[in-house]
Amino acid sequence: MLDPASAIDIGMLPPFKPGFIRPMGNGAGIGAVHCLISAPERAHAASIARTISHVELMTHPAFKKRFGKAMYFPG
Repeated sequence: MLDPASAIDIGMLPPFKPGFIRPMGNGAGIGAVHCLISAPERAHAASIARTISHVELMTHPAFKKRFGKAMYFPG
């Protein structure tokens, strides 16, 4: 499971307030099941999909440095 603080530290997520992000287990699987059994949920997912855009993190100037720092585990 992804740690929200770590995701914010590496720039994967914007700096949300603590508690705004709640980690969940298999969210993609749960969402897929909801979309399969519910037409309104499927329509809601489709409307969300139309508003999102892909961001290539490897081309972001600060991502590589921040990611590298986040991967450092002092031994």
